[in-house]
Amino acid sequence: MGIGRSFLVSLLLLAAPTAETAAQSNDFVELSNGRLLAPAPIDEEIEVVDGDTIWVGVFQIRLFGIDAIEATQPCELKGRPKTYCHTSASEFLRTFTRRPDFRCEFHVKDGKNKPWVNHGRYVATCYVGEIDVNAEMVRNGWAFAANTSYGSAYKSFEEQARAKKLGVFATQVAPPWQWRKEQRGDDDCTCK
Repeated sequence: MGIGRSFLVSLLLLAAPTAETAAQSNDFVELSNGRLLAPAPIDEEIEVVDGDTIWVGVFQIRLFGIDAIEATQPCELKGRPKTYCHTSASEFLRTFTRRPDFRCEFHVKDGKNKPWVNHGRYVATCYVGEIDVNAEMVRNGWAFAANTSYGSAYKSFEEQARAKKLGVFATQVAPPWQWRKEQRGDDDCTCK
């Protein structure tokens, strides 16, 4: 679904404005913190792909600094289906995206007013009011702090969630980057 939609979105953005592309502005508003406000979709719901990826209109967004369980990655908890972690993480994120004050701020990389895009996804921190949704995903155990320097801001939240055995930390599950590496069978995989 993601590849097909990404291709379609690319074509739409390259084409002349149509009713579909006019439903969401591509103009970014620069915020005082140096980030760019993601344009709000008009007459579209926000689609949750998984615990760290969403669609906001035509923009596919990767939540900054966190890494959630993959859709096909099993987790084990007695009495729960193997998809428990993925489904629960997605639903927890969905509770935020349904709020009218939900917004995402694109991080900037390589220049002013140019959003950071990584693997075809805009990198963002999302909020409900002043609540950092990315942090809440980790604090409640539904995502790991990313296994990169970008996850350092969320590492203490992960440690607290682990200690309390919240969310995925109540289960037997590998960190997503480790699981992806094992799936690819690539010893040199960066998989982050």
